[in-house]
Order: sequence, then C-alpha cells, then structure tokens
Amino acid sequence: VATDGGPHLTSREWDVLAGLADGLSTREIARQLQLKQSGVRAHISALVRKLGVADREEAIAFFHTTTR
Repeated sequence: VATDGGPHLTSREWDVLAGLADGLSTREIARQLQLKQSGVRAHISALVRKLGVADREEAIAFFHTTTR
C-alpha cells in the first residue's frame, strides 16, 4: 500500500501502525490482529525502516500526517 507515492507498507504494517497510533501496546496489537508479539515487533521494525524514521514515535507522527 502506498500513500501518494510514499513508502510501500503492507496492509498488515498499516494495521500495526494504526494500532500504535491508537496508543495500543505491542501485546494489545498482537491480540487484536491475532499475531504473536514477536510478529508485531517485526512489523514495527519493518515499517520504521521503510518509513525512514528513527522509532515508533516518529512512525506514529508520520501516520497522523498521512491520515488527516
């Protein structure tokens, strides 16, 4: 999934990012998406890398700017 020619995140990565933006913990995201916590952490690592941001907080800020 791409946003205006931006980074290509998978739909699952967008789901994880949306959970982070909603203030959910890794455990809560895992439960909601029926994933292992390690899987959620792997998706977070991948989306942080793809977005070219430093951490989850910057990824959340990116999410908020793309969904306005």
